[in-house]
Amino acid sequence: MTRLLRVSTFCCALAVASLSQAQTVVFSVDGAAHDRLGTSVAELGDVDGDGVPEVLAGTPGYDFTSLGGAKVLSGATGATLAAVVGPSTGSYMGFGNAVHALGDVDGDGAPDFAVSTPFESSASVVNAGFVRVFSSTSGALLLQLSGGVGDELLGMSVAAAGDLDGDGRADLFVGVPGVDAGSVTSVGAVRAVSGFDGSTLWQFNGSGQFETLGTRAVAAGDLDGDGVVDVAAIGGSFPIRLQTISGATGQALYSVGPIATASVQVSLAGGKDLDGDGIGDLVLGDPFGNVARSFSGANGAPLSTFTPSGPGCGWVYWSTGLALVDDRDGDGLADLAVQDAIGWIEIVRGVAGTSLFALRRGGVSGFAASSDRDGDGRGDLLLGIPNASDFAGRVQVAVDDAPQFIGTVLALGDGTGAACPCGNVGGAGQGCATSTGSGASLRALGSASLSDVNFHLRSEGAPVGHLSVLFSAAQPANGGLGTPFGDGLKGLAGTLKRLDQKSLCSSVVDWTSFPGTSIAPGATAYYQVWFRDLNGPCGGHANMTNAVAVTFAP
Repeated sequence: MTRLLRVSTFCCALAVASLSQAQTVVFSVDGAAHDRLGTSVAELGDVDGDGVPEVLAGTPGYDFTSLGGAKVLSGATGATLAAVVGPSTGSYMGFGNAVHALGDVDGDGAPDFAVSTPFESSASVVNAGFVRVFSSTSGALLLQLSGGVGDELLGMSVAAAGDLDGDGRADLFVGVPGVDAGSVTSVGAVRAVSGFDGSTLWQFNGSGQFETLGTRAVAAGDLDGDGVVDVAAIGGSFPIRLQTISGATGQALYSVGPIATASVQVSLAGGKDLDGDGIGDLVLGDPFGNVARSFSGANGAPLSTFTPSGPGCGWVYWSTGLALVDDRDGDGLADLAVQDAIGWIEIVRGVAGTSLFALRRGGVSGFAASSDRDGDGRGDLLLGIPNASDFAGRVQVAVDDAPQFIGTVLALGDGTGAACPCGNVGGAGQGCATSTGSGASLRALGSASLSDVNFHLRSEGAPVGHLSVLFSAAQPANGGLGTPFGDGLKGLAGTLKRLDQKSLCSSVVDWTSFPGTSIAPGATAYYQVWFRDLNGPCGGHANMTNAVAVTFAP
């Protein structure tokens, strides 16, 4: 297969810890052709009784002709345990874009799940919104909920509620941001819905016009100590207000706000303890501000403010997605996984907010916390990559800290390659020395598989604030030793292809989501970064990293 991969103009300025470790994937399943498996994901709990939690994944399909669907995948083998498809309405409703793990709704002892389509219209109501609840063992439809008036958008958020009414069946929280309160438009609401018959147990309305409460809602754990799961919700308009609601009574517990954010596009996570008081806490993400804030689940008091490691220019809407994960750093408390808009994920300490590591997997859409799958006592990450394998999609669980180095480094300015132009020898594994006194390096990381989306290049040490250009070629220069060029060594020969350029926002930059132009399995591509260095030691006003060669697999 010859495949054309896109060039990305995004970079990230985050140095990843533990680069010597291989990123371990303990679970990986590909979808069928054009499934887009993994557009949404969730950990479901043990359905088949083998003691391993299953994986729930949406399969909305490739285009508007697809009915969409969702699959329950065995957490042990990846086999499909149950599969459902969207309604035969003849129009695309995005069925599978949002899947939700629930408790045991039908009383068979296994957890069940929901698929929500908030922009789906009924025969008479536009954008009513639907939530459909399915059996995880048989795929049978158990409940179907729909909005009653136009633009209710029922199902914009869905969360597992446990058993709220004591009938032995799992219930659910449903966000309905388009609800009106009398003449007050779009205050929004959160509903507690019976898993037994779909009836409304209670409804909590927003407090202001266009608040659209319920745009995001999460199960927050037991905040008030009554033994019942509570819910936290926010709206989708200014001012942003975080509201907590008693799961037992539907009454307000406390609210936080107004919370200053850069836009109304915010994310929300909750239900795990960050501060050690035994009560689940809450995190609000502000992606346009590249910041996240945590709040005490007990009383709403501010706990921490999280920002991306490295300069903010390196992240693209950091905190687009959030998940609280089981302890990663050994302090006994939950930590925070933060996703940006291009799918990169950073894990930060839940208390201090310092970075633990990042996972570079371009194209990650679905994203959720996973229980410990490799037995190391740390929480893992469930990733959905819907564009992998030509839009078949892929679901994986990643458990380790960093991708591995791949490829072979060439044209080194550390004395093992050709002589640097003016004796400006760089450090080990680097190009020739720059105005900083050391050389710049380039490494290939991730996977060399053309069917994967986990390949990227990292340059480090080039002067910040100057133009840099990434090139590729089909052959090396001077047998891989390089030839003098400017203040450095040119490692590429033949026709050069310009893949990307940018003004460096950091000395550490990731160039992602491309190997280059059309590459066939078995072919080797050569990469190198050229950059301006006006005060360089040789007067050439430019320099280069070392080169790197990568041989690609299918």
